[in-house]
Amino acid sequence: MGNLHIIYDSLLLTSETNKLRKSISYWFPLMNEVLPVFTEVEVHCHEDEKEAILKIKPFAHTIRYGSGLVIFTMPLNQKLKDLLLYGVNEGQTRIPWYTLVFKRNGAHICTVKYHGSELYFYQITKEDAKEIESYFPEETVFEYTE
Repeated sequence: MGNLHIIYDSLLLTSETNKLRKSISYWFPLMNEVLPVFTEVEVHCHEDEKEAILKIKPFAHTIRYGSGLVIFTMPLNQKLKDLLLYGVNEGQTRIPWYTLVFKRNGAHICTVKYHGSELYFYQITKEDAKEIESYFPEETVFEYTE
């Protein structure tokens, strides 16, 4: 068992001065596969990310504030899973939430950071890591450590 760190470079350089963001096309197929495994989620939003906060706040069981973040903790019910899955549209360049910390029965399994540009999966097999890697474009950086 090991840990998988994924760096998805969302910037696409079109010239020296132009930078475009690539869509996060990996999100729907990956989350469709792994969301059923998770039972809880912690969602971090910057205090000024009003739209993201409004989307997630109705699901929160606890809300904490600190270091410019609003942190929501809640069990993953089907409505919340649908929001996390379908709340990111094809062609979007980032997920609405700054950080998502997914757990299963209290055990930390996955962290999605920086609006989806870095992901961490904990205590997974090499086979599971390869499956997860298959959802990402070729230029994505993967580091699996045991």
